[in-house]
Amino acid sequence: MVNTIKIYVVFLGRASELVKEGKSVFQLEVDDDTTLDELIKIIGERIDERIYRRYIEGHYVFIPFVNNKPVSNPREYVLRNGD
Repeated sequence: MVNTIKIYVVFLGRASELVKEGKSVFQLEVDDDTTLDELIKIIGERIDERIYRRYIEGHYVFIPFVNNKPVSNPREYVLRNGD
């Protein structure tokens, strides 16, 4: 059985200008073993595909934070319940 976790995503700066619906905070539910990189792809699928596309293409200085700490390698960072 796969456990899921709730993630709160906050868009700041230029990324907040891309978000549909004019809001900058979203709640998503993902599998407990989702990497931060996979979460960014899910954000593209569920919120706005431009966010993921521009992240992959390197158009943004993109620094993801988990619990107020920057994550230097989102491809390897695995999200866990309580993060």
